[in-house]
Amino acid sequence: MQIRHEERDDEGKKARRRAFLVKYLEQNRHISIEEIASRFSVTTQTARRDIVALELEGKVRRLHGGAVASTPIDPTVYRQRRIANAPAKDAIGSAVARIVPDNASVFIDTGTTCEAVARALIDHKGLRVVTYSLRVATTLSERTDFTVAVPGGFVRQVDGGGSGRPCSRPAA
Repeated sequence: MQIRHEERDDEGKKARRRAFLVKYLEQNRHISIEEIASRFSVTTQTARRDIVALELEGKVRRLHGGAVASTPIDPTVYRQRRIANAPAKDAIGSAVARIVPDNASVFIDTGTTCEAVARALIDHKGLRVVTYSLRVATTLSERTDFTVAVPGGFVRQVDGGGSGRPCSRPAA
């Protein structure tokens, strides 16, 4: 089977675009689907396919409307983050708790700010929570009227977050 010249060019463009995305995310931590489409003059569908492919390779982590870098977090840095801005994180957690009603369904991601959100939600009633974070799940599991779901996968020792293929699929 012979590959046409245009197909090789398309594969080369795709590889260069994806390599750029990984480097961009290493420096900027986040990029939106719209920004990818605009920067490369591709459709948003192509941008999404790039993000999905890079996520399957473990190079990025998909978020609603974009992606973030999927680089390992140094355990010391993570512990420092938890302590360094604790008052600001607690204030964010309190602000989130004020807008989440009792008996709500919420998704809480991993990270030190999300852990503060979980602590602030502990006085709510009847929450249904999906999280990738075992730290968040442990905090919220103290309440017997909460339902806490953690998608399957592997646990990152640094932040207690779930990762791997089963965790990468969106919760239904």
